[in-house]
Amino acid sequence: MHLVSPLVSLMNDYVRFLPFCLDHTAIPSDELLSGISWPGLLDFAKKQSLVGIYWQGINRIYADANDASDGHSRNLPNKPSEAVVMMWLGLVRRIQMTNADVTEKAASMSDKFSNEGFDTCLLKGQGVALLYPQPSLRTSGDIDIWVSPRNALYCADEEVIAYCKQFVPEAKVCYHHIDFLKTGNVKVEVHYRPSWMSNPFYNHRLQHYFGSMAAACFHNASTKGFNVPVWEFNAVFLLSHIYNHLHHEGVGLRQIVDYYYVLRSPHTDEDARRAVYNINRCGMGRFAGCVMWILSEVLHLDRRYLLCEPWERGGLFLLNEIMEGGNFGKYDRRWYSGMRKGTLQRNVQRLLRDLRLFVFFPSESFCEPFFRLWHFFWRKKHGKRQ
Repeated sequence: MHLVSPLVSLMNDYVRFLPFCLDHTAIPSDELLSGISWPGLLDFAKKQSLVGIYWQGINRIYADANDASDGHSRNLPNKPSEAVVMMWLGLVRRIQMTNADVTEKAASMSDKFSNEGFDTCLLKGQGVALLYPQPSLRTSGDIDIWVSPRNALYCADEEVIAYCKQFVPEAKVCYHHIDFLKTGNVKVEVHYRPSWMSNPFYNHRLQHYFGSMAAACFHNASTKGFNVPVWEFNAVFLLSHIYNHLHHEGVGLRQIVDYYYVLRSPHTDEDARRAVYNINRCGMGRFAGCVMWILSEVLHLDRRYLLCEPWERGGLFLLNEIMEGGNFGKYDRRWYSGMRKGTLQRNVQRLLRDLRLFVFFPSESFCEPFFRLWHFFWRKKHGKRQ
């Protein structure tokens, strides 16, 4: 198993610098700073979609090295040059402007569906960003909006699909979402199911859980003009989202950082207890242990925030996957990752991925090919309806 040998490079200076960027009270050692290539760190941050998060650390380093107003300026062995800082700042400004645009469009999209008689809740993206100390620094992506006819039973997928196809007849339909109107450069995915699992037994439980939490999420208003999930839902949903991406594309550090801020956000012990119960009930207990290990050992999250005991062996495997592939597996250079051009190649690539994951997550990996076959016919049936 390709696991131990790359671990030395996985815990490189870039990864070791990340906890300092997340926790403003942390202080990086001179030994750590002296080994960092700042242009290399920028490339790494781009691959992991963490440019804004790393900027929090860069900004502090640069300020500490140049501000002697209080007589406590730090003589750093290696500080980013002004040229690197300006390059980073330009990217950060772009992220901030994009965030403002996406947030505005998310609120507008929520209003559109609300006016048409739907309940809505923003998943991931701008909703999770509100949990960050500086929301504008999270690299934004698509708008993922959970939509359900007002007062309908969970889940009214056919009604939501029919509504969306009025505007985009050729829209791609999946088990959990349908592509919707693209607003500017921002892609909108309308979810009738927040997420899913390949194992039908656990998926049934997960969907039942989502249905039980729908009302709370649809009425949890944010200050930005859209509803956001409650803490317990996020703790379960985002873990299932990361788990799903691990099996189908790849996971980046940005998804782990999202979960870091979810666990650090205000909640009660009862919220955590219910979240853990449903995580285990939906077959994600082992995976939760993997994520807890990375949060604890790599991001230095205080153990009082962890949902369960960290699982080191699984955590090492997950970290390897994260570092090999980058955000959504876009930078994976392993031989089988290039098999994505044709339908047959993609399916073979997915089977090879399932085999690699089977050792750690046998239930989901075994069921994934069967779900994919079932999903093919599901899309044929629902994709034609208008």
